[in-house]
Formats: sequence, C-alpha cells, structure tokens
Amino acid sequence: MLLAVLAVLVIWAVFVGTGLLGIDFGRHWDEPRLAVSVSEALRTGRFLPLFFVYPSIPYWLTLLPALPRFVAGAHGAMQCLASVDPAVPVSWIPCYEQWTQSAAAGFDPTPVIRQARVLFLFASSLAVPFTALLTWTWRGRAAEAVLAAAVVGLSWEAAYHARWTAPDGVLMAFSAATLWLVAQGVQRRSIGWLRIAAVSAACGAATKLNGGILLLPVLVAGFLQLRSRLPKGAVALQLLSLAGLFAAAFLLLCPGPMIEPLQFVVEILHEHRHYATGQPPYTVGAGPDHLWRLLVYLLGPFLSPRWWFGPILGATALIGVVAAWKRSRAVALPVSILVVAYLAIVSVQRVMFVRNALLMAPALASWCAWGVGAAAERLQSRYGRVVVPAVVGVVLLVNGGWLVSQASEIDEPSRPRHVLAASAVVAANPATLFYLSPRVTQAFSEQGRALGANVVNEPKKADVLVLWLAEVPVDAIPANRPNTFLFGLGAPEVNLNYYPSWLERDRIVAVRASTLVHLPGPRRSER
Repeated sequence: MLLAVLAVLVIWAVFVGTGLLGIDFGRHWDEPRLAVSVSEALRTGRFLPLFFVYPSIPYWLTLLPALPRFVAGAHGAMQCLASVDPAVPVSWIPCYEQWTQSAAAGFDPTPVIRQARVLFLFASSLAVPFTALLTWTWRGRAAEAVLAAAVVGLSWEAAYHARWTAPDGVLMAFSAATLWLVAQGVQRRSIGWLRIAAVSAACGAATKLNGGILLLPVLVAGFLQLRSRLPKGAVALQLLSLAGLFAAAFLLLCPGPMIEPLQFVVEILHEHRHYATGQPPYTVGAGPDHLWRLLVYLLGPFLSPRWWFGPILGATALIGVVAAWKRSRAVALPVSILVVAYLAIVSVQRVMFVRNALLMAPALASWCAWGVGAAAERLQSRYGRVVVPAVVGVVLLVNGGWLVSQASEIDEPSRPRHVLAASAVVAANPATLFYLSPRVTQAFSEQGRALGANVVNEPKKADVLVLWLAEVPVDAIPANRPNTFLFGLGAPEVNLNYYPSWLERDRIVAVRASTLVHLPGPRRSER
C-alpha cells in the first residue's frame, strides 16, 4: 500500500512539475477578459465576476494573486477613516475611493495571470489523487488505483488544459472528488458522505455551470441507497435535502445569480445560442457527428497522443464499464449516468470544445483501471495475467515520456529547430507529396535545407501542406479531427488538431491537404 501511495505521489509530481515547466506557454483566449475582471475588482472593490459563464471559483483563482494590492492599501484607508467625522453618514467614501485607487494604480495583469496559471494548475492536479481514491474505493486494489492516477496524471490532454486559466481542469478535479465521495457513500451506505458529495458538486457548478450535472450521480446514489430503507415520501425528502444543500452551497460560493439575475439569465441564453448555432472552426454536426467525434477523442487522443496506443486504453475502459455493471449496479449506475447524460447533453450542440469533456476524465480513468484488472482476472495463465498490465504500463510510460518532452520544448522558440523538424518529416515520407509555403521555403533556404523530389509547387497537387501557421486563417483548418496535423510538427503546448485557432501561431505545421478549407495559392515564383 505504501508503494502505491508513493507511486501516486510521483505521478502527481510529474503532472505538476511538467505543468510548471510549461507554464509560460504564450497566450490564451480567456485571459484578457479575466484580466479585465481583476482590474475592475481592484478599481471598484466589487468582488463579483463580470461574466457568470465562468463563475466564482475561476474568478477567485485569478483574483487571488492580486489581493496583496488591497492588503497594501488597507493601512492608508484605516488612517483616512480615523481622520473623518463618523457623524457624517458618507464621510467614509473618500477613504474607500483612496483604497481602491491605490490598489488599481499601476496594475499589470501579466504577473497576476502567470501566478493564476499556477493556481489553476495545482487545483486541476488534484484530479490525480482523487481519481486514485475513487478507484481504490471501487476496487480496493492499490495497483488499479495507481493505474487510474496514471491515466489522468500522464495524459498530455489533461496536462496542457490544466495550465490554462480556464475552469475545465479545475472542474475535472471536482468531478473526481464528487465521484469519490459518491463511491464512499455507496460503499458505507452513508447519506452523510452524499451530503459532502452534494457540496463538492456545487463547487463544480461554481467552477463552470455545466458542472451542475455532478449533482446527478449524488441523487442517483441517494435513491439507490434509500429506496429499500425508507418510504417513498421520506426518500423524496432526503433527495430534496441533497438538492437543497447543493443549491445553498452554490449560491454561497457564487452569489452573482442572486445579485444580478438578469445578467445571469442573458449570459446563459447567449451561451445556449452560441453552442446551438456553431463557431468556426469548432462547428460540428449536432447529434451523431458530435457524439462520434467526442467518443473518438475520449477513447483515443485523450488517453494517448500516439494514435495506436489510445485505442488500447479505450478498449480497457469499455471492459471496465462491463465489469462494473456485472459487479454492482449501485456502483456502476451513478458514474454511468453522469457520463451518458453529459454525452447526451453535449452532443446535441453544434460547437465542440474538447476541454468540456474533461469532466468525464476521472470516470474514464477508473474504468480503464477496472478493465485492466478485469482482463487480467479473466486470463487463466500466469503469463496472460502479466501481459495486459505490462502492455498498458508501456502505454502509460510512453505517455509520460511524451508529456515530459513536450513540456520541455515549451517557451523555447527556435526557428532552426522548427525547420529541422519539418525537413525531417519531408525526408522521412518520400512517397508523400509536400507543398511548402513561401515563408517555409524561405526558412528552408536560410537554413541551407534542400527541397526534395517530393516537394511540389502547387498546393492542389500535394498530399500534405507544410505551412507557417501564421499564414493560415484561423477558420481555414477545421477542428476536432484527430489526424489533421502530421505527428511531430505542431505545438508542444496544445493539440492543434483540436485547437487549430491557437493564438501562438509562429510555428511550422504540416497539414493534410484534404482537411484544409482554404488552400493557399502557389508560390509567386511559380505563378
């Protein structure tokens, strides 16, 4: 057991360590408006988010590094209050304005955002130990708990999302915590654990509103536990008490909907319309198309960046689902209904951001671990029982190696390295026809790299386009296709297959010509 704990701690440390190594990854879409929220809080002393789609917990994680500015101005404000006439009702207003003005003076959001990234990273990393605890509670097997922790902790997808000042990684951690608390409630047949789980679910909703779905497994577990012990009316009252506790905790953490209900409703309606109508290049077909692409991501790239390894872990997850249902409906149903309901809700939308799927990662990781254990149990020979865990172990080690190598390349802009990598890709695929954009051709020339016989002048004749990403319009490359970009060229800080509009575009990429919406024109010298 001690070795298992140490192994989980090592995985956790790798997740945090590689996250810190790559914390200076460039820019993120959400950071400017978060910086505005912090600046507004310093200017007005009003500690409420300017927008409620990302509610209070992400807001506070971003604001926390800036709070010392308020503390620094407190002494001056107290001195001001001591000098005014307390009999005058509004005499405190100049002191308050002095305090907020001193806090806002010379505010630079850059260091605050960087420190906030660290807080988001650490909060997201809690998914690793909580996923291990979830699996241990389910199965009681230390090796499987370590395996589940490794699926999340060595996932490149989970890792780069965790660096962002976005709520999805933090929501992943609350998902793991909530499911663990639900598992404890089921195993111990304790409504008290489910009450704590309801509070954890409220924290998820206060992180991102769609986290409110975490209440569903709490209610399902409560119903399964109470229906044989209490009359129907008493069961309904207990479930209402869980929902009421969830609502109270949410409003305590996120009072904005009560203070500004109209803005809250308008934002919700706006986001609903946004996801229903689409946003190039992230637009997908509602229904089967969205569902299929989401499942491909979860059972493939999320589990491993190597396309031939992801399905191996995906298969173990499917085995784990079956094994869980065979063992206990009370264990399997709360988690399964969370995943099924979330997939059903998300897949009817026309915008697909894979970061929204992180909420399901702890369940997926636990199913992978359960599946490995179940497959090993089914094999009769001693040799067979070793093969399955060994293969999965190799996959996870490859994942860890990729995670470390990618993190070490972040914040190291090197045009010669980009050119060298692109040249190697062209040389390694002599049967593939490549088109090099003018800027890439110039970079090859500057670095003394010869153009091979498989380089063509017309993009329409090429199988693969080697481009400087900054040359490509942000909506020219459709998202949510796992093999748009050739492996080995791209961005170490993000999966461009799923985020082709990434802001850091000063890099060489190789794109399959069949996926590009707007093909570039031929090089000028060839027109």
